[in-house]
Amino acid sequence: MNGRVRSGDSLFRTRPVLWFLLAVTVPALGYVASRLSISGESLASAAPLGVVFGVVFAAVAALAKHVLE
Repeated sequence: MNGRVRSGDSLFRTRPVLWFLLAVTVPALGYVASRLSISGESLASAAPLGVVFGVVFAAVAALAKHVLE
């Protein structure tokens, strides 16, 4: 199992665009899902805010990763 983790980690290290897209998508989908289920917003109003949230989250995570390495 440890080898699988290393290969997955190296996959994201060699493809930073893939890492950034994943870092945008997961928080954005979480934000949109929470807005749809908790406050009952429409998808049209929750999706743009979710994308902005995801991009900001990914940018801060990338900056923190760069500073800490």
